[in-house]
Amino acid sequence: MLGRNFYRRLPDDRLEGGTVGMYADRFRWGPFGTAIAHAAMVVILAAFGVSAFTGFEENLDISVGHTAQVGHGTGLSVTAESFKDAYDEMGRPSDYVSHLVVERDGQVVAEQDVRVNEPLRVDGTALHQASFGIAAALRITDQEGAVLFEAPVP
Repeated sequence: MLGRNFYRRLPDDRLEGGTVGMYADRFRWGPFGTAIAHAAMVVILAAFGVSAFTGFEENLDISVGHTAQVGHGTGLSVTAESFKDAYDEMGRPSDYVSHLVVERDGQVVAEQDVRVNEPLRVDGTALHQASFGIAAALRITDQEGAVLFEAPVP
């Protein structure tokens, strides 16, 4: 009966008076679950450390029709071709889509519709859609008309 219910049976003949006892053990591997969980946490922390010290994070504010340089030695530039948002019948957002074009040295290397949790990946660089909003296109010149700053500012 115990064997059918996955118990391990251990006889004990050390009892006095010729009595034979038995121990039954179920879930004997259970304590190892804690060790595995702790080992997994160590692996997760190590992965966090590796990504924190070997990767980069850059927030690029790109308005539709504008281009931004990714930097960090990637040689990539990103152009936001379009942005679309969709809402359900209750007015809650259901989708945000940015169409991005990535170039290196003037050549298109990738193009994709980017959604939340669906990044565009190019040579180990992931481009995520992190936010959206209104941006003002600013152009600042000096008194002679030389452009000092020209970019969209959210």
